[in-house]
Amino acid sequence: MSKKTATGYTTVQTDETLRETISHGTSNYSFKFYDETMDMFDFRCIDWHWHSELEIVLVEKGNVDCFIGTEHVVLNAGSVLFINSKIIHKFTSEENAVIPNLLFLPAFISPEDSLIYKKYILPVLQNDRAVDVHLSKHRFFTSEKFLGCPDPSSGSASNYDAVYSAEL
Repeated sequence: MSKKTATGYTTVQTDETLRETISHGTSNYSFKFYDETMDMFDFRCIDWHWHSELEIVLVEKGNVDCFIGTEHVVLNAGSVLFINSKIIHKFTSEENAVIPNLLFLPAFISPEDSLIYKKYILPVLQNDRAVDVHLSKHRFFTSEKFLGCPDPSSGSASNYDAVYSAEL
Protein backbone atom coordinates (compact mmCIF):
# COMPACT_ATOMS: atom_id res chain seq x y z
CA MET A 1 0.00 0.00 0.00
CA SER A 2 2.77 2.42 0.84
CA LYS A 3 6.39 3.32 1.35
CA LYS A 4 8.37 4.10 4.52
CA THR A 5 9.82 7.65 4.61
CA ALA A 6 13.03 9.00 6.20
CA THR A 7 10.95 10.01 9.24
CA GLY A 8 10.02 6.36 9.78
CA TYR A 9 6.37 6.82 8.83
CA THR A 10 4.67 5.03 5.99
CA THR A 11 3.11 7.14 3.23
CA VAL A 12 1.00 6.38 0.19
CA GLN A 13 2.88 7.37 -2.97
CA THR A 14 0.58 8.96 -5.58
CA ASP A 15 0.80 10.75 -8.91
CA GLU A 16 -0.82 14.12 -9.72
CA THR A 17 -4.27 12.46 -9.98
CA LEU A 18 -3.81 10.83 -6.53
CA ARG A 19 -3.54 7.42 -8.18
CA GLU A 20 -1.35 5.20 -6.02
CA THR A 21 1.85 4.47 -7.89
CA ILE A 22 2.62 1.14 -6.19
CA SER A 23 1.05 -1.93 -7.79
CA HIS A 24 -0.72 -4.37 -5.47
CA GLY A 25 -0.44 -7.49 -7.54
CA THR A 26 0.63 -9.00 -10.82
CA SER A 27 -1.10 -11.19 -13.36
CA ASN A 28 0.55 -14.21 -11.70
CA TYR A 29 -0.11 -13.12 -8.11
CA SER A 30 -3.13 -10.85 -8.27
CA PHE A 31 -3.45 -9.75 -4.63
CA LYS A 32 -1.46 -8.28 -1.75
CA PHE A 33 -2.17 -8.46 1.98
CA TYR A 34 -1.05 -5.68 4.34
CA ASP A 35 -0.99 -6.08 8.13
CA GLU A 36 -1.01 -2.40 9.11
CA THR A 37 -1.64 -0.20 12.11
CA MET A 38 -2.57 3.47 11.97
CA ASP A 39 0.55 4.35 14.02
CA MET A 40 2.61 3.39 10.96
CA PHE A 41 1.26 6.52 9.21
CA ASP A 42 2.10 10.16 10.02
CA PHE A 43 -0.74 11.71 12.03
CA ARG A 44 -2.46 8.29 11.85
CA CYS A 45 -3.65 9.21 8.36
CA ILE A 46 -3.59 7.21 5.15
CA ASP A 47 -4.08 10.16 2.84
CA TRP A 48 -6.31 10.46 -0.25
CA HIS A 49 -5.52 7.93 -2.97
CA TRP A 50 -7.13 5.52 -5.42
CA HIS A 51 -6.04 2.40 -7.27
CA SER A 52 -7.31 -0.09 -9.83
CA GLU A 53 -7.45 -2.89 -7.29
CA LEU A 54 -10.49 -3.70 -5.16
CA GLU A 55 -9.87 -3.32 -1.43
CA ILE A 56 -11.22 -5.01 1.67
CA VAL A 57 -10.33 -3.37 4.99
CA LEU A 58 -10.90 -5.02 8.38
CA VAL A 59 -10.77 -2.95 11.55
CA GLU A 60 -9.35 -5.53 13.92
CA LYS A 61 -8.88 -3.10 16.82
CA GLY A 62 -9.90 0.52 17.43
CA ASN A 63 -11.97 2.89 15.32
CA VAL A 64 -11.22 4.33 11.87
CA ASP A 65 -12.77 7.25 9.99
CA CYS A 66 -13.09 6.23 6.35
CA PHE A 67 -13.66 8.84 3.68
CA ILE A 68 -14.76 7.24 0.42
CA GLY A 69 -15.47 9.77 -2.31
CA THR A 70 -17.84 12.21 -0.61
CA GLU A 71 -19.03 9.67 2.00
CA HIS A 72 -17.79 9.37 5.60
CA VAL A 73 -18.06 6.06 7.43
CA VAL A 74 -16.84 5.32 10.95
CA LEU A 75 -15.66 1.74 11.32
CA ASN A 76 -15.42 0.10 14.73
CA ALA A 77 -13.49 -3.01 15.72
CA GLY A 78 -14.87 -6.02 13.86
CA SER A 79 -16.12 -3.98 10.88
CA VAL A 80 -15.14 -4.65 7.28
CA LEU A 81 -15.32 -2.24 4.34
CA PHE A 82 -15.20 -3.00 0.61
CA ILE A 83 -13.87 -0.24 -1.66
CA ASN A 84 -14.47 -0.48 -5.39
CA SER A 85 -11.77 -0.02 -8.02
CA LYS A 86 -10.77 3.56 -8.88
CA ILE A 87 -12.64 5.13 -5.93
CA ILE A 88 -10.74 7.81 -4.02
CA HIS A 89 -10.47 7.18 -0.29
CA LYS A 90 -8.68 8.14 2.91
CA PHE A 91 -8.43 6.69 6.44
CA THR A 92 -7.78 8.48 9.74
CA SER A 93 -7.84 7.41 13.37
CA GLU A 94 -7.46 9.03 16.78
CA GLU A 95 -5.86 5.83 18.06
CA ASN A 96 -3.57 3.07 16.92
CA ALA A 97 -6.22 1.09 15.10
CA VAL A 98 -5.19 -2.24 13.62
CA ILE A 99 -6.36 -2.47 9.99
CA PRO A 100 -5.28 -5.52 8.01
CA ASN A 101 -6.35 -5.06 4.40
CA LEU A 102 -6.40 -6.98 1.16
CA LEU A 103 -6.04 -5.43 -2.27
CA PHE A 104 -6.68 -7.55 -5.33
CA LEU A 105 -7.17 -7.30 -9.05
CA PRO A 106 -10.65 -8.25 -10.25
CA ALA A 107 -9.10 -11.21 -12.08
CA PHE A 108 -8.39 -12.71 -8.64
CA ILE A 109 -12.11 -13.51 -8.44
CA SER A 110 -12.54 -14.67 -12.01
CA PRO A 111 -10.73 -14.32 -15.38
CA GLU A 112 -11.91 -11.39 -17.52
CA ASP A 113 -13.13 -13.66 -20.32
CA SER A 114 -15.40 -15.68 -17.99
CA LEU A 115 -19.17 -15.45 -17.67
CA ILE A 116 -18.80 -14.79 -13.92
CA TYR A 117 -16.61 -11.75 -14.63
CA LYS A 118 -18.94 -10.39 -17.32
CA LYS A 119 -22.15 -10.96 -15.37
CA TYR A 120 -21.13 -10.08 -11.79
CA ILE A 121 -17.73 -8.34 -11.62
CA LEU A 122 -17.84 -6.02 -14.63
CA PRO A 123 -21.08 -4.27 -13.54
CA VAL A 124 -19.48 -3.44 -10.17
CA LEU A 125 -16.30 -2.16 -11.84
CA GLN A 126 -18.32 -0.01 -14.26
CA ASN A 127 -20.17 1.61 -11.36
CA ASP A 128 -18.82 5.14 -10.95
CA ARG A 129 -19.88 5.25 -7.31
CA ALA A 130 -18.30 3.60 -4.32
CA VAL A 131 -19.92 0.32 -3.44
CA ASP A 132 -20.29 0.94 0.26
CA VAL A 133 -20.54 -2.51 1.74
CA HIS A 134 -19.99 -2.35 5.47
CA LEU A 135 -19.96 -5.50 7.55
CA SER A 136 -19.99 -5.55 11.31
CA LYS A 137 -19.91 -8.39 13.84
CA HIS A 138 -23.67 -8.86 13.69
CA ARG A 139 -25.03 -7.41 10.45
CA PHE A 140 -23.95 -6.37 7.00
CA PHE A 141 -25.50 -3.72 4.81
CA THR A 142 -24.94 -1.45 1.86
CA SER A 143 -26.63 1.83 1.11
CA GLU A 144 -25.41 2.52 -2.41
CA LYS A 145 -27.18 1.74 -5.66
CA PHE A 146 -25.56 -0.93 -7.80
CA LEU A 147 -26.15 0.73 -11.14
CA GLY A 148 -26.63 -1.82 -13.88
CA CYS A 149 -26.08 -4.82 -11.61
CA PRO A 150 -28.40 -7.76 -12.03
CA ASP A 151 -31.49 -7.57 -9.83
CA PRO A 152 -31.46 -10.90 -7.98
CA SER A 153 -35.26 -11.13 -7.97
CA SER A 154 -35.73 -10.58 -11.69
CA GLY A 155 -32.50 -11.91 -13.17
CA SER A 156 -32.19 -8.78 -15.35
CA ALA A 157 -29.98 -5.71 -15.19
CA SER A 158 -31.59 -2.65 -13.64
CA ASN A 159 -31.07 0.17 -11.17
CA TYR A 160 -32.11 -0.84 -7.68
CA ASP A 161 -31.33 -0.02 -4.09
CA ALA A 162 -28.91 -2.57 -2.75
CA VAL A 163 -29.83 -2.39 0.91
CA TYR A 164 -29.18 -5.79 2.34
CA SER A 165 -29.14 -6.88 5.94
CA ALA A 166 -28.44 -10.33 7.30
CA GLU A 167 -27.25 -11.98 10.45
CA LEU A 168 -23.64 -13.16 10.25
